[in-house]
Amino acid sequence: MKLLLELQKKEIISLYCHSCKKVTDHKTLEASTGDIKFKCEKCNIQIRIQSQNYLKKSKEIDTDYQVDGDYKIGQRLFHKVFKEKGWVIGKTENSIFVDFETHKLKQLVINYHGKE
Repeated sequence: MKLLLELQKKEIISLYCHSCKKVTDHKTLEASTGDIKFKCEKCNIQIRIQSQNYLKKSKEIDTDYQVDGDYKIGQRLFHKVFKEKGWVIGKTENSIFVDFETHKLKQLVINYHGKE
């Protein structure tokens, strides 16, 4: 639930738009338990992501999650600490939103290179 509230605070995230057939900026409209509603900034189509319905079978090789990694929407990854596989469903400048096989949506940090 905490992630959904955090997602609601984010103004714009990048998601794949099925209408535009590419990754576009989406505005978060509302978030409730298990559901998040977005609106494509390009075509104004609204989408609702239900965590448990998003996962698809894939033969794609899993990429190990790393905080300094670069990820694309739709990419499959494996989180060594959580011991879970998931799909990247959203992205901001410093985080990705991953829908894990256990039907848990989690926000993970990216583009972190530590203190310099």
